[in-house]
Amino acid sequence: MRFCTAKYLLILFIILPMVTLYPQESDMGIVIEVPIIKTELNQQKYLALNKTDEINTIKYSAGINLSYSWRLSLLLNTKFEVRPGIFLGDLDLLGVNCGFYLRTNLFKPVYAIVGIKTDYNFGNEDSHITWGRKSENGFYFCPALSLGMAVSKNISVMIGYSFYLKENWRESWSVDFNHSINTETSEKLNWLIKFGIEFSN
Repeated sequence: MRFCTAKYLLILFIILPMVTLYPQESDMGIVIEVPIIKTELNQQKYLALNKTDEINTIKYSAGINLSYSWRLSLLLNTKFEVRPGIFLGDLDLLGVNCGFYLRTNLFKPVYAIVGIKTDYNFGNEDSHITWGRKSENGFYFCPALSLGMAVSKNISVMIGYSFYLKENWRESWSVDFNHSINTETSEKLNWLIKFGIEFSN
């Protein structure tokens, strides 16, 4: 009997704070996210001018995205959010970004964020006599959906999903002069899953 009572008290001790906490009500904050980015790689090998092999593989890349969140209250417990930031990680994905979102409470303490993020990739190019690599600079648009949960008055955890409207990203090549083999590789950005934490004041 005492064990059952203690068990229920423990459950209430864990659940009650989660029920009474509200999603972030602040109008500004700092967001730290770790995106896991899926890329699709296509590699083709040529002997002279004849294609001898083609390989398709999946790769993943990660980094860290730091952004500032500014929010403007709208109607029906919804906020318009602007989130400028910078991505640090793979040199071929390094850049700045800005997201435009709508944030709304679902139920205590969970909220949803939907919108679009615009990434500007700085691009990167490196080449030698027998190989070269180039990532495209320019804008990449990513529709995004996230769920957040307040764990305290000033801290939330988030998980989100985005996909790229522009897929072409990186190209590379290499040459084996001894065997007359030329290899061409192209990579496409598919989607990303991101895990984040938000600090609001």
